[in-house]
Amino acid sequence: KAVVSTQSTGECMIGDESFWQCSYNEYEENCSHNEDVFITCSDGQTEELDFYLLGENGEEVMEATEEGLLMFNNGTVCDDDFNVYAANLICRQMGYDSSSRWRSGSFYSFQNDLDTTLDDVNCDQSATQIEECYYNTNSENCDHSEDVFLTCSYDDTEVGDAFYMLDQDG
Repeated sequence: KAVVSTQSTGECMIGDESFWQCSYNEYEENCSHNEDVFITCSDGQTEELDFYLLGENGEEVMEATEEGLLMFNNGTVCDDDFNVYAANLICRQMGYDSSSRWRSGSFYSFQNDLDTTLDDVNCDQSATQIEECYYNTNSENCDHSEDVFLTCSYDDTEVGDAFYMLDQDG
């Protein structure tokens, strides 16, 4: 929830429109300059989160039920904190209905040539857009054995490795 937090002396919450709405103690100072806070302001526009899947030869995966390396802004996505809710939400953001599977690993030869650009993606069941999830675009602690591979689906296609959805005609 905190946008800015300093060693228990101040906190601003999402929705605070002014520094003066934040809680802070102006009389107690026990900080050194390595605890200084730097703030980057924006025009209020949210960053566009660009997800897509790459196949084994580096081509973009477009077909439902085809597994691909999950990419975010030209880099890989790390599996730290990744969950089924994040997988479903990202598939929906890419135009599919849901995820039928996700796993992590280093399966493609070109993975080591890529940067990891998204880490710590964690969504809860109620999230309807990625901005409602926790994620980290500023730092990562991953190697490519933790890259996320995702299989997306439409409601009338494969649901998992061993299960398929059928209509009344079979």
